[in-house]
Amino acid sequence: MKQQFSFRLAATTVLSLVLASALWSQGSVSKFPPEGWQDSDSFVVHASGQADKELTKPADQRRSARKNALMLAKVRCYEKFIGERLAAGLNYSAKAMRREYGAVIDGGKIAAIRWEDDRLCTIAFRVESPGLKDRIYRWMPEGK
Repeated sequence: MKQQFSFRLAATTVLSLVLASALWSQGSVSKFPPEGWQDSDSFVVHASGQADKELTKPADQRRSARKNALMLAKVRCYEKFIGERLAAGLNYSAKAMRREYGAVIDGGKIAAIRWEDDRLCTIAFRVESPGLKDRIYRWMPEGK
């Protein structure tokens, strides 16, 4: 009887830990904002960065991976904004987009970060500006 109780206690403890771990990891994933428009003022893209191969110190690797992810996220913002205009049949160059939205994109912030290890991370990059979505779509034909 005592041995059966110990087995049940151990099984219950293991099950509780597994469930708690699953709920905890689910909670951390839910804090990672989805890609796209969050509201009319903010836009989020996801990007991954890998550390430069020659770096050996973990702190340098993390810094490099974060920097590379941030650079890619900014490029992805330009691609998304230019793509919206090109899809609507508008000719819009990267140079014009940089002139118009460069300060907004450069002022973006990392909203969340996930680390695979010291060499690889994924970020959620958020750009915010009052009326950003309206400014991106202002030249769009009706119905686009």
